[in-house]
Amino acid sequence: MKVPDMSLNSGRCRRAGESNGKSSCLQGRGHNIVTVYPGNGSIHASESFDTFASGPATEDMTAFINNLPENVMVLITVHDSANVGVMNTIPGAESALRSVGAVDPVFTRVRESWLLIGYKGADKPTWIQQRHAARNLGPVSIGTEIIF
Repeated sequence: MKVPDMSLNSGRCRRAGESNGKSSCLQGRGHNIVTVYPGNGSIHASESFDTFASGPATEDMTAFINNLPENVMVLITVHDSANVGVMNTIPGAESALRSVGAVDPVFTRVRESWLLIGYKGADKPTWIQQRHAARNLGPVSIGTEIIF
């Protein structure tokens, strides 16, 4: 089964074919997460977490990821900045991101670009991808077609 083409750019994400090309992602500072049902490509949830300035927002992001249902795609982009100093203080934040496929670097520093096409479920698919760029090296992007 094919999910519609996915296109992510650090700072924003969208799903090809979305009406009027509008973003499915909120574009708040920090981590922006969209979850997608792989069976039909429909949006499960879309949330933004200010992981730059807020420990409570990082806790909320951690709980959001941990409480996702099994077998959903997880699209994550970092807009503006996330704060490794804040995120390192929240128990479980790193393991939550790793649970959906994140690899080092899991946390970004100020003004770095980071994104992930991940998956919540026991059997990780081969299409999981992550991109990262250091500060001042521009945005990172992924364009892919996912087939289940």
